[in-house]
Amino acid sequence: MQAPGAGLAHRLFKCFPSIFDAFPQWSLNLDLTEYASSVLTFSNAQDDQALVRKLLLEREPVNIGMYRSHDIEAFAQLTASLSDPPTEGWRTSAYHRYYESKGRLAPNIAVYCETPALHYDGNNAMDVADPTQILRLRVLNVIGYGFDSHEQADHRYFLARQQADPVAAAAELLAAQRLVFVKILGCVRHFNERGGGTPIKWMHVPGFGCGAFAGDRQHEVNANFEQLFAEFEPKWRALGVTCSRDFIYPSPNGEFGMGTLPLYPTWLMYQSGTHPDGFGSLSERLFINAWDPHSLVGNGNFDDASMDGYYGRSTAMALLCWPPTNPILNEPNRLIAVDESGNCVPPTA
Repeated sequence: MQAPGAGLAHRLFKCFPSIFDAFPQWSLNLDLTEYASSVLTFSNAQDDQALVRKLLLEREPVNIGMYRSHDIEAFAQLTASLSDPPTEGWRTSAYHRYYESKGRLAPNIAVYCETPALHYDGNNAMDVADPTQILRLRVLNVIGYGFDSHEQADHRYFLARQQADPVAAAAELLAAQRLVFVKILGCVRHFNERGGGTPIKWMHVPGFGCGAFAGDRQHEVNANFEQLFAEFEPKWRALGVTCSRDFIYPSPNGEFGMGTLPLYPTWLMYQSGTHPDGFGSLSERLFINAWDPHSLVGNGNFDDASMDGYYGRSTAMALLCWPPTNPILNEPNRLIAVDESGNCVPPTA
């Protein structure tokens, strides 16, 4: 699969600050056609469809704590060329610009993707994937609320709300985090009730938004997460899904920050059926990735010691989850809206 216009994916690759920050080289040379039609965007029922599509499209290659290390001008030129005739490209994400212009937060979205997955080469030197080693991974990329920088729209918005009315601000943050869980429930229902594909039997639910992203609001964000997991785990279980919150990836240090976390061996055990948990094959498992409101999936990839960085360096999701490199995302049936009860409903016009 290649994007419209010769070499768009290669041009995108060159916008990253180095080969270590970019998505895997092998994804540039692999035919992604069989994965492209799997990708779905989940939004909340009250969200405007046109704005959701804008948020999905107008993203940045790298934005870690509001630090943009990519070639901003080259990326702006690339995005300008996406329309015919060319228009002015964007330099910052639609999520950031929406807050700057409106003073309120843009919708929170999630993207489901089935992607080729490989054991990553730390130097990003592997330019051709061995087809015998490729696993098909099912990932839902969700976005927690960002308090890792005082420049984050989320931080600025909720700080202003807290200064005006602390009680109302706390309730609003809990409600906002709840809508992320609602979209996870909607994704499960899409596959387990609506016949969207292979049903999900097991799901990895890490503490998205609860690590570095929570910044100086760790206690509040983590307490909200615990409350919401307790609310939604029975709902997922009622749909036949067993949830794991374990640190499932083996590491001598047991942490992301060392930059050497091996994800592939765990996926391989699931694929072969040799994993001791006994909850089915890889095709019946959904993995939740902690994404970012501004960046392409993977963000800083090989130089990003976060869950998103590890998923980015191990998969082709940067290309599959961005409409210019996967135009199927623009089709009407690729957008699924979810109401507050987690039911899939027709999206807003």
